[in-house]
Amino acid sequence: MNHYVLFVLLIFASACVPTVPPIPNPTNPTDPTDPGNPPNKPTPVPNPPPLSTYWRPVPNLRFQILKEDDGDYTRQLKNGTNVVTIEAVKDDYRDLKNQVNAIHAYNVKVICYHSLSYEPWRSDIGQFPSSAKGKKMQGWDEWWSDTRTSSAAHPFWDRRYEQFAKAGCDCVEDDNEVDSADNETGFPLSKAESAASNLLRVRTAHDLGMCHIAKNNPGMSSDYAKNSDGVFIEEAQKYGERQDYLPWKSAGKFAAMIEYSSSGCQPYSGFSVQYHSDGDYFSGVNYKICD
Repeated sequence: MNHYVLFVLLIFASACVPTVPPIPNPTNPTDPTDPGNPPNKPTPVPNPPPLSTYWRPVPNLRFQILKEDDGDYTRQLKNGTNVVTIEAVKDDYRDLKNQVNAIHAYNVKVICYHSLSYEPWRSDIGQFPSSAKGKKMQGWDEWWSDTRTSSAAHPFWDRRYEQFAKAGCDCVEDDNEVDSADNETGFPLSKAESAASNLLRVRTAHDLGMCHIAKNNPGMSSDYAKNSDGVFIEEAQKYGERQDYLPWKSAGKFAAMIEYSSSGCQPYSGFSVQYHSDGDYFSGVNYKICD
C-alpha cells in the first residue's frame, strides 16, 4: 500500500470517531456544563430552624436564684454563673424583657419562675378561673389550683408562657405542680393525671421555644424526668429525699438542689447543690455552691 492510500484511510477513520463532550467541572460554579449548578440557578437556602427550638440545660451547671429588689439583677451575678432563676410575673412585661436582655449580655441563661397556684397579689390574678381555685395552702397566702389536663387554668398559664417567651426567657419554671396524694389540693389528681399535666405544660413551653423546669415533687420524679428538662429541688438533704431525685440524674437532666440552712454544703454527684445560710429563698447573695 502506497503512502497516499494510507493517508486517505487515516483521515476517513478519524472522521468516524464520535466527539466526546467536555467533562463538567462540579467545582466551578460558573461552568455552564455543570448540571448541578447551571447559570442563574439560585443557591439553595437551608430551612429555618423550627419554632420549637429551645435551649436544654445540662447537669452540673452553676446556678443562682436572684432576689428581686430594685429589678437590677445583674449586680447580683457572680463569676462562673451559667444560669439564673428570676421572678417572671410582672405588671409590665417590658420590664421582664429588659431584665432578661441585661442578664443575657453576660452570657447567662434565664429561667423564668412562676407558680401554678392561686396567688392573690399577682396583677393578672383577676383572669384566673374560679373553678380552678382549690384549698388554701398551709402556712402560705396562696391556694392550690386544679392542674389536671381538663383544668380551666391552662389557658391562663399559657398566656403567661407567651409573655415569658416574648421577653426572651430560656426556660419556664412551674412551682406547685403537685400530686394530691401528697397534698390536699381540693381536686382528685392522680399520679397518672399529674404526669399528663406535666407533659402538657412541657409541650406548651417547648412549642414557645423555652425549656421546662419542674419543682420538687419527689414522688413524681420518674415521670417528670421523662418530660421536663430539669428540676429545682428544695431541702432534699434536710428531709432525706435526695435519693428520690436520682431519676433526674439517670435521665441526664439538669437538677439543682437548694438548702435553706447554715448546716453547710454536702455535694451530691450529678446534682448542682448550694445552700443559703440566711434561709431566704431569694437570698441571691448569701449562698455557697457545694462543689
